[in-house]
Amino acid sequence: MRRCSRCNEPMPLLSKVCPVCGNVEVDEDSVSAEEMANDLEVILSDLKDIPVPGFVSTMSKFSVFVLPILAIFLFIMAWISSAGLFWILFGIMFVWALVQIVRKIKGSFKADVAEKEFRELKSRYELTYRIADRDYGKNSEVKKLLRDISSEMSEVEGRFNSAKRSSLMVWTGIIVLIVILMSTGTFSINSVVDNVEKTKSSIEYRIEQYKSATEDERNNPDLRYSLVRDIVKSGNMEFAESFFFEYILGNVGDFECAKEILKAYTAEGLNDKADAFIDRCSDGMRYPSDAKKLKNLNK
Repeated sequence: MRRCSRCNEPMPLLSKVCPVCGNVEVDEDSVSAEEMANDLEVILSDLKDIPVPGFVSTMSKFSVFVLPILAIFLFIMAWISSAGLFWILFGIMFVWALVQIVRKIKGSFKADVAEKEFRELKSRYELTYRIADRDYGKNSEVKKLLRDISSEMSEVEGRFNSAKRSSLMVWTGIIVLIVILMSTGTFSINSVVDNVEKTKSSIEYRIEQYKSATEDERNNPDLRYSLVRDIVKSGNMEFAESFFFEYILGNVGDFECAKEILKAYTAEGLNDKADAFIDRCSDGMRYPSDAKKLKNLNK
């Protein structure tokens, strides 16, 4: 059993401090308490020199989440609107996001480097502290020194973690805001697109398109028939007649269009209007026999 060189009392197996007289037994190959204290002070100083995570430095870390979200948003915008500008912005954002993801994997962000260095120094500190406490912790002077160093270490670690949490909260708020704006923007774009589609499918829009079309395009009997049929379905018979007499009467397919209008009148029992419509058609039909066919349909 190892004994104290001063009082000859048995020494603890893992401590270098005599529990009776307080003598510190240091072997030739052992690290002294002073050296360990100096090591702890150096590590603590290095930890204090590491910059705490700030808003800007944390931005690069969170860019690996923010940029892909923005890229997805721009892709949706480009897909919905088919605008070339959105496709260009999507391409730029997509490439930028890939670059940031690669940098993240390589660990080249300043915030990641600082955090890694902090963890490594903290591990060194904890190991040195445990050894110093085990070997010399029963010495009152060393015990006080370790307590003071531990208190400073807690302050440094608390400041570092607090800065990380603050930056995390700020960037979480930014990401949530981006998601909300994306959702709102996508909904608005969808609404606009829906309105445009509804406008394009409306009778008024189709009539305007027909009026502005070339003569060859207007001479499509199927197109004329579909327009008359949809106008009749909308219940606007006055408009149906007006369109028929202005653009269809006397042209190819006028009989089918006139028959559609006549059927609507007879279905509603509006015989007077049906007769008046046939009278207006009698002298203008492309084929005179078609006027007789209309009269026979109304019998």
